Amino acid sequence: MLLSLAGSLAQAQNTTWGFGLPITSNLANGTLTCSVTDPTQGVKTFGQNNVTLVRNVDGMVAWATATGYGFATYDVNLHNWQSIGANINTAITTLQTAYGVGAYATNSAYGYVRYNPALRQWATGGASTNSQGAISTNYGVVVWTNGGGAYGYATYDPAQAQWKSDGTAGAAGTTIVTQHGVVAWRTNNAYGAAIYNPVLHQWETQGSAGTMSEMVCDNGVAAWSSSTRYVVAAFSPTLRHWTSTGYAASVVANSLQITDGTVSFATSQGAQTLGYGVATDQWNSNTATTLYCALLPITIPQSPFVYFHNLSIGASSYSIACGDGQVIARRVGWKQYTSSSTYAPELTVSNASITSTCTGTVQVALATQAGQASSLLAPVPNPATGTVLVMLPVGTTQLQLLNLLGQAQWEALVPPTKTQYQVPLAGLAPGAYQLVVQGPAGPISTRLLVY
Repeated sequence: MLLSLAGSLAQAQNTTWGFGLPITSNLANGTLTCSVTDPTQGVKTFGQNNVTLVRNVDGMVAWATATGYGFATYDVNLHNWQSIGANINTAITTLQTAYGVGAYATNSAYGYVRYNPALRQWATGGASTNSQGAISTNYGVVVWTNGGGAYGYATYDPAQAQWKSDGTAGAAGTTIVTQHGVVAWRTNNAYGAAIYNPVLHQWETQGSAGTMSEMVCDNGVAAWSSSTRYVVAAFSPTLRHWTSTGYAASVVANSLQITDGTVSFATSQGAQTLGYGVATDQWNSNTATTLYCALLPITIPQSPFVYFHNLSIGASSYSIACGDGQVIARRVGWKQYTSSSTYAPELTVSNASITSTCTGTVQVALATQAGQASSLLAPVPNPATGTVLVMLPVGTTQLQLLNLLGQAQWEALVPPTKTQYQVPLAGLAPGAYQLVVQGPAGPISTRLLVY
């Protein structure tokens, strides 16, 4: 089924979280039953047995059993449920899903998942640990610690089709939190913050040595305090770097907070307020943080999908008008366009006292049936080494990899119902190759670079 069938996507384009269908879930006597209403095929159900816990948020359902976990979503383009999970013979201690990201933890491992509707596959991450830790997810970011003090954080980069993570070994007592895309942590002898830069495809971090007893983060800002000093930091949405400052002060315990990007706390001299000015790239006393709108649409090559990223600061609510009638009431989200056009999505951010808007530009060129079938071939990653994932047009029967002389270096017969294939690249010399599929529309090819 081709992605340009606008009629079949009507309901999927009306959800406030972006792409996907609302899921109805019911857990009765250990049996989980999930259902969606496919616009062209009616009610489609999915079930699991021996379920003890369920989470159902924004078009993704998560469940735990006594010995395993699972996540599922409905792909309206494939008209089928897509699920992932495992029986790991141990109990799940944490299970979360938010903003299309699922996370779980056990006494000896943690993991996280996200479904990529452009590639029609799950992306996973995680690791084993030597002791029980904690994991949480919010606004597309996952943070975790283990009992030994190591900590980390990750987010999914749609442009590179992979999880991007960072972190380090810490010490006992490590704490890490995330809110509105900002990460903050503190150990027994250090503290810091991080935010993901989708332009450079990397985490931007800042931190210092020292002991802090409290910390908060939100709205592009992080803050830490102890009984003798405080430190505040903001990530500039224009310069895309961290700016921090700190002073000696006797901060009252449990008074540190962030409201709409403005930091406040109490000292022995009275209440204190600090705000960050985007235009000056400076922190100032007795002022509010500037509300600044920063929308970053991430287009997926040869795809009608766009991922809306957001580096706004000082905001507490978000609304993305996609330019085709759909409004995403989330900080980030997937969007699938159904018509070729140039769109001007508009982000509206607001806090308790002010509202700001900004726009982006998205160019969508949906292909004809043959052209769109060709676009589905887009190998990921490209260039590649080891293996490469290829999305197949429906009805593909054969897949070949040719060198520049037209000689077959690898080939395989493909069941016509298969929609993706992992092509092995081991043993191939670095260089350019032609990936060719045989299907109902005849031979279709695309270029692949191997390194």
